[in-house]
Amino acid sequence: MYEVQEKWEESYFSAGDSRRVKYVSELIANDVSSILDVGCGNGILVNYLDKQFPDRFSRICGTDRSETSLKFVHTEKVCASIDQLPFKDGEFDLVTCLEVIEHLPQEIYFSALAELKRIASQYIIISVPNEEDLVLNRVTCPKCYTAFSPFYHMRSFSIDTLSNCLQPEFESVHIESIEKITVPRFPRIKQKISRFLHPEVYPPNCICPMCGHHEFDKLKKSVSSHSEITSEEPVISGLSRFWPHTKKSKWIVGLFKRK
Repeated sequence: MYEVQEKWEESYFSAGDSRRVKYVSELIANDVSSILDVGCGNGILVNYLDKQFPDRFSRICGTDRSETSLKFVHTEKVCASIDQLPFKDGEFDLVTCLEVIEHLPQEIYFSALAELKRIASQYIIISVPNEEDLVLNRVTCPKCYTAFSPFYHMRSFSIDTLSNCLQPEFESVHIESIEKITVPRFPRIKQKISRFLHPEVYPPNCICPMCGHHEFDKLKKSVSSHSEITSEEPVISGLSRFWPHTKKSKWIVGLFKRK
């Protein structure tokens, strides 16, 4: 599912993603010379740093297990799995890992964190979704009926859980939730009512992790589907027009320093 090119094209990412990258860049300490972005995807961070700060860093490298995603990376790049990174101990001043660790199954989660700590000589920056309701976001494949997260997320984080995830070698020096979005109050109740009134629709940008089913053809043909992916706020229509809403931060970003 990570080798489908459409998932890595620039149009798949929102303006909020660009703001998140800019925010992360502002957390980079002045004494950082070398950077490794683990799970770099299409290079959204490393390409930005390379373009915006052409003379600031001596080395910018991205690594990802997807060969397709790395085709979009313009800096040094290495194809590798997060739990077996081919770098020396302390090889980079800063290791970043953005929107990655929530995807990791239990069997590699802790070894992946150990690899981040092993390679970073000074700092680590991690970003994750903010207190995501994994049950609420599940979808069902119309072909094989597998229920899964459309974002392939396997764990949820709060500020507290993220701030302690790199102990004891690293301590958090800055943790913040960012990017306010509009969300419904009592979301599970709203979802039950909505699905009773309207059967569940399979997201056109989704790939089933079990059978590989996707509907990217619908995504390409539909202008409205494209706006759903890149829009700043969800379209308030139907039941949502009468439902109470609130604001919630979309992501948590943490800066960690070696003790």
